[in-house]
Amino acid sequence: PIHATYRQVGRPVYWLTWVGLACLLFGFGFKFLGITLFLITALVGLYNEAKSKGLGVPGSGLIAVALTSLFFFFSAFYWQKSSGKIFVTMTEDFFALHVLVYLPAHHHSLSILEISELVMQLPSIIVILFMFSLFFSLLAEGRFMTWLNKPKINRESLKNFMVPDFVIWVFIGSLLAAFMQTEIKAVNVVGLNLLNIVLVTYFFQGLAVASAYFSFLKMSSLWKIIFYVILTTQLFLLVALVGVTDFWAGFRERLAKKATGIDKSSGPNKI
Repeated sequence: PIHATYRQVGRPVYWLTWVGLACLLFGFGFKFLGITLFLITALVGLYNEAKSKGLGVPGSGLIAVALTSLFFFFSAFYWQKSSGKIFVTMTEDFFALHVLVYLPAHHHSLSILEISELVMQLPSIIVILFMFSLFFSLLAEGRFMTWLNKPKINRESLKNFMVPDFVIWVFIGSLLAAFMQTEIKAVNVVGLNLLNIVLVTYFFQGLAVASAYFSFLKMSSLWKIIFYVILTTQLFLLVALVGVTDFWAGFRERLAKKATGIDKSSGPNKI
């Protein structure tokens, strides 16, 4: 709904409405909801601002996610400095109080290690949350406009989504940095965070390949939804691998050629 309102009411009303609502929620004590709404508003707004400048979906998404993430990290850093609290320690304490207490005692040492590793990946987890938030916001736009009985605005299809070519080198570099043997722990941490983000990016490209294949099969909307749920919840790494492989294999180009061949063969016979 936030994304659809930007298209319907325009830039000034969009920012005033949603930022104002976020401030009201924050002021009335619903701080988490207020902050969350403000961040989503900024994310979707920045995406549409970039799109209005002529950028494509990947470029607009990159700018929106990067700027929103930077704002979040700088705000968290400022809050940490002003309050004297340490964000990482608070996260570890949260897991210790709400997760470890439900595990058997002999699992505690292993779980503490896993929690520590998970906390080190918090930057990428936050960025990934913004990526999925923007993805679902764009995905839900058509349904929301139908529900409002409003005409849909033309937008790029998921099956046309393509990760820029240079990202493959970021993937290779982050993969090496994440798992290389080194005494500099920061190299592994940075590499792993970057790898997580790049894998999610290629997951979206893998979904784009799946969307093109579903269209080739002329699959119904119900079956598409079922398969999207399965691919997202059960086969994430496989879909991401398909997205990476698509850089070299060009699955969608092959499907397009096959579809063109089928259309020609089913046309009227020439004498």
